Amino acid sequence: MSTTRDEAAHALDEIEGAAGRVRRLGLYEQAAPYFMLWGAVWLIADLTTQFAPRFWLVWPILSLVGAAVSTALGIVRQRGSSGSPFIAEWRPLATWLTVIAFIVALGFVLRPWNWRQGHSVFGFIYLVTGYWIGRRLVILGVALVALTLVGYYAVHAWYPLFMGVVGGGALMLGGLWLRSI
Repeated sequence: MSTTRDEAAHALDEIEGAAGRVRRLGLYEQAAPYFMLWGAVWLIADLTTQFAPRFWLVWPILSLVGAAVSTALGIVRQRGSSGSPFIAEWRPLATWLTVIAFIVALGFVLRPWNWRQGHSVFGFIYLVTGYWIGRRLVILGVALVALTLVGYYAVHAWYPLFMGVVGGGALMLGGLWLRSI
């Protein structure tokens, strides 16, 4: 039985599509621990902000700890894989760093800047990352942006509690969702 040129082209297209899906699933699996880590950071920092507001350094401290753990996790995961060197995937990291630099710049330009305003940008980080990795991260980013807007406009006295549980919880559940694929 011989294969026609059209049948061969169709088979190659299907193989290419399957390879793309496998790659995307691998990226989801790699992103899952970071979602769970940053969801926990968000949850702990916001709950501390709600119930111990004098400890205002919780966000910078946990952000630095989260960044250090994320970096260490990335290095350990890369050393354990046989894939390309860590530097080879520079675009997603560069995107994250650019967005974080944008957030810091907003803090200097839009004064007075408060922590409620700071929450409003985090969902967009995940949304932008989703453009690089896949549709599920875009969905998580949109959900996080929507939940943040609800919290910002509808929840006042309990805003940190709301954002900790809903925002941090959404990221942790999103990490579980990505990992379970």
